[in-house]
Amino acid sequence: MKIIKILLTIIALITIVLFLIFTYWDRSQKINFANILPNSFEHCNRTIFKNDIEYIELKNWFEHNQKNWKNTPASYAPNNYYYSSNPYMSINIGEKYVVINYEDSNKNPHQVIKEKKIGELTHDCK
Repeated sequence: MKIIKILLTIIALITIVLFLIFTYWDRSQKINFANILPNSFEHCNRTIFKNDIEYIELKNWFEHNQKNWKNTPASYAPNNYYYSSNPYMSINIGEKYVVINYEDSNKNPHQVIKEKKIGELTHDCK
């Protein structure tokens, strides 16, 4: 009987720890990507710079969409894809979402997702 109580206690503790980890992982985050955007991106086989309309639209969207970013472990097929290697950041814009892969100041990789309205950020390759 004592072994059963110990096992149940261990199972309960593991369940609580897993719940806390999941709750932390699935939290909504406020991230201001407008402040950490690289100076340029590769997009549609060309480079866009800070003074390009497309870059300015991205930056404005990030300034107005700092809340409700969530971690995501899933892989997403590239849609409307922006890439920079220094600092590393990729932006994958789907019809209803934006996925950002980036490195923090300690070079730790992160991937977050946020829903967006249909019609926002629609610079497709032509």
